[in-house]
Amino acid sequence: MLHPLNIGDWDRTIWCAPGVLSILTGKPVRETHALLGRHIKKTAEDVTGVPTSAIKLALYELGFILREVDLHARYNAPPTLKRFLRERSPAQRGCLMLVFTNSHVGACHLSYYSDNHTHTVAHENDRFKGAKRPVEQVYTLYPIPTE
Repeated sequence: MLHPLNIGDWDRTIWCAPGVLSILTGKPVRETHALLGRHIKKTAEDVTGVPTSAIKLALYELGFILREVDLHARYNAPPTLKRFLRERSPAQRGCLMLVFTNSHVGACHLSYYSDNHTHTVAHENDRFKGAKRPVEQVYTLYPIPTE
């Protein structure tokens, strides 16, 4: 399930990585900025660009494991975000997915997409910023099994 961006008391710029962690978990942006900051040795307020490795570590800490989707198996050239969202298989639609476009990250689930620009959950047929960006990497998120 994608959650609306939980801005809480955060009054600064919401960057895409902390934003997507909030969207995936429902946690406040202040908390997701702080979590990523620990992984890149910065304060929450100093978090801007975040490497993919830090996002993956933070998601693991939040209880997710990631599996990369092989885009090359389906596409000869990187699809636009809009095309990727439209053409996901029924199995992929049922999964939470992390979608990287040129220096940006968002999340999708079912027929919806969200990032720090939408601030809410947008239907894949809606108009939203970044829909024409090429998709570079996609990861399917799975909850870490508990005993």
